Amino acid sequence: MSDPAIKAKLMEQIEYLSPEFQMQLLNFARKLAGIKGTPGKDLLPFAGIMTLEESQEISRVIEEDCEKVEMNEW
Repeated sequence: MSDPAIKAKLMEQIEYLSPEFQMQLLNFARKLAGIKGTPGKDLLPFAGIMTLEESQEISRVIEEDCEKVEMNEW
């Protein structure tokens, strides 16, 4: 199901993109559409395999290194 308001905003923003970036966006959308989740019951065997300290370290690294936007990267 699509939200008409979100779809309209996306279309508005797409108009500002170069044809090259529009193609990148199309490819990204196609990849997102093909992503399928894993049922939680299939993940239960992994419960408890990390210590609290290990999971906190992973969270810290993700926050420090993965949640950054480099505006001049493109």
